Amino acid sequence: MTVQNETRWLLETIIDEWPGTGSLGGDAPPDYLILRDRDDGVNYYADADADDPDAPDGYEGVRETTTSHDGFATVGISEGAVTRDFYGNKPQYDVTTTLDVRVAEKSVWENGTAESSGAHKTLVAFVQRAINTQLTYPAVDPDAEDIGRIVYLDAAITDEDNLESADQDAYQTTFTVRLRGREDTP
Repeated sequence: MTVQNETRWLLETIIDEWPGTGSLGGDAPPDYLILRDRDDGVNYYADADADDPDAPDGYEGVRETTTSHDGFATVGISEGAVTRDFYGNKPQYDVTTTLDVRVAEKSVWENGTAESSGAHKTLVAFVQRAINTQLTYPAVDPDAEDIGRIVYLDAAITDEDNLESADQDAYQTTFTVRLRGREDTP
């Protein structure tokens, strides 16, 4: 039995909705982008020949803990908080789920992928544009079991924070994806 997995949904959304225009555009994220499920410690690498049933289509999942990500940009996602507010005569909850997203990369001078702060901001904009395609009624894991199912009404990107090292040899942007929905109880 599988229940909704918001982290997996967001990873698949970034892959499936990757913008096809601009300097990073194409049918999928660039090959140098690792998608990381920080909850399970799994990195997903683009691999056209991959047949990993637990990975998004066209990706190979590798459980890694201390591997260097030099030469790669990373989008890491983990589940943040879930809050429930009881309402109504029929037991129901208003639910807010947050997902923490971290986009990180090193500069080309440190064997990374970012040519400048502007290049990093472009990568972040592409990730956010993919997420923004799902702002209304995001279909989070529609094939999961009904137990604990939350019907999400909307999504939003909030709390963005940009960090750069003093020497500009590493770039990191964090933000929160907030999902709001409703959960019926038995």
